[in-house]
Amino acid sequence: MTTLLRGRLLSFKRAPQGLDDTDSYTYESDGGLLIENGIIAAIGPYATIKAQAPGDVTEVDHRPHLILPGLIDMHLHFPQMQVIASYAANLLEWLNTYTFPEECRFVESAHAERIATHFYNELIRHGTTTAVAYCSVHKTSADAFFSEAMRRNMRMVGGKVMMDRHAPQGLLDTPETGYDETREVIADWHGRGRNHVAITPRFAITSTPAQMEATAALAREFPDLHIQTHLSENHDEIAQAHRAAVVRVVRHFPQMAKHVFRRDATGARRSLALGALRRRSVGVKPAGQTQNRSAFSARRRRTQHRVRALLSRVSNGALGGPTRL
Repeated sequence: MTTLLRGRLLSFKRAPQGLDDTDSYTYESDGGLLIENGIIAAIGPYATIKAQAPGDVTEVDHRPHLILPGLIDMHLHFPQMQVIASYAANLLEWLNTYTFPEECRFVESAHAERIATHFYNELIRHGTTTAVAYCSVHKTSADAFFSEAMRRNMRMVGGKVMMDRHAPQGLLDTPETGYDETREVIADWHGRGRNHVAITPRFAITSTPAQMEATAALAREFPDLHIQTHLSENHDEIAQAHRAAVVRVVRHFPQMAKHVFRRDATGARRSLALGALRRRSVGVKPAGQTQNRSAFSARRRRTQHRVRALLSRVSNGALGGPTRL
């Protein structure tokens, strides 16, 4: 089947440096996009693409609307679908009041599958066709997430969360079960359809040193897999993570400690040196951070240290349009 879409075409080649940076994107006021068997075959001015199309092409006129490539969300939580916009004073309060109780429900396959249907419907409704997601600690959650992605032929990255402390009993695994079930998720889903599995320790507070050792073992066994986690984003969270981990870090990895807990020019201790992230990407949740008053992203400092920051549109704060930082 061949389809020709007509409308205003907009596609970005790189991040714009300002409002007048017209070299950062391509735009056709009257554009044509030719699709053959679900694959984009040609794109350009409508008259040019129309002349290339077969005589029996199905034409869809979207004018005056924009036609964009599918959006990519670099950080979201599949199990948080039903607690979006729930207010709390900070992240830890929000987790304990809303998120953890909701995530406990994903032990049931029927619930996980029902939410997966609505979750993907909402992504598509907002133009998001690929995402990097956290499932819950339960393998049933990852199964529902990847099964629905495969059914819709969407490219998705996701992982079963690993966490073995500081959470309700129904959300805890162990270093052994976290390792074993992540391996099962990899075996069941990685490379099937367009699915990609990510190794997913939630964040420092919820994983013991033994679980981080298990995470490292997975990374060694599967070096091509993505790894995702969270950085500490407010002073209370940094302090709790510091109390839990810094003694062990300083004792066993003194050089690491020097870089992870670096002081800036004002003498304030940073939770992570931005320079260490130059070869990584940071997903920022501006809506979520605003909603729970947890933290705001420092765009100027990220740019100074050449850290790639990729915005998320689905978080605890809101589900909507992209936010500019």
